[in-house]
Amino acid sequence: MYVNLSSLLEGFFLQKNWNKSFLNQSSGEVITVALRSLEIAKKSNIEDLQDRLEKSEAIVARQILESEIFIPLPEITDSIYKNMLIEFVSGLKKNEALTVLSITELEKIIRESGKNTIWYSYHLSRIKKMITDWAFDNHIKIK
Repeated sequence: MYVNLSSLLEGFFLQKNWNKSFLNQSSGEVITVALRSLEIAKKSNIEDLQDRLEKSEAIVARQILESEIFIPLPEITDSIYKNMLIEFVSGLKKNEALTVLSITELEKIIRESGKNTIWYSYHLSRIKKMITDWAFDNHIKIK
């Protein structure tokens, strides 16, 4: 089975502080679930939930948690993101101690240098590499 790279990227980018994305290894479908639903599915008796939407989301979340066919997509942590920024900015600013700068300060250097478009391309290429490396490690074929 092949998984569409654009589906993996979409699931990857939907992951924020409130979502988690999973790949169904049987169908190739990427499913994004609210972290709140995952927590409810872990801790609650779903049948006791009164809200129908909350209940249906918790059921899906529990199915994901209990099934071995779902694997979580990788996430970009702040440290990974900062390392990407440092690598990129190091090409703009030579001989500076970039590791002591915050993410906001690094992003400001990119904006002020007028390299936003190049940064976005660089960032996307690094994300694609992260996803393809993850897929390779998990024996997932990408198309």
